[in-house]
Amino acid sequence: MLSGKIVHVDLDGKGNEQRGIHRAIILKYIQGTSLAIVVPLTSNVEVYNKFGMTHYIRRSAENGLTTDSVAQVFQINSCSTARFEKDPSGNIKTIGKLSDDDKKSIESIIREQMKFL
Repeated sequence: MLSGKIVHVDLDGKGNEQRGIHRAIILKYIQGTSLAIVVPLTSNVEVYNKFGMTHYIRRSAENGLTTDSVAQVFQINSCSTARFEKDPSGNIKTIGKLSDDDKKSIESIIREQMKFL
């Protein structure tokens, strides 16, 4: 459904969290709620070398990105779908979708990130 789609989302971060309108990957829509788990993207590709738990995504027609971007997996969070950009009909407007290879890489990073000591 929406998993793996890229959308614009209005993030309300504090401190070093992402804030403002950003592109983000929907990881999962939480059934029975108006929440989704997302990973914010940045076009600042220097983030890839600066922080761990990131994934470099090359722009493509499939993902709809206009610049290469970095998935900031370390900033995974849930947010209301009311924060997503909508089309004129009120549906969530998608930019594109992740490739299967990008999905697998991000899933691997999430598994590593969520390991308990």
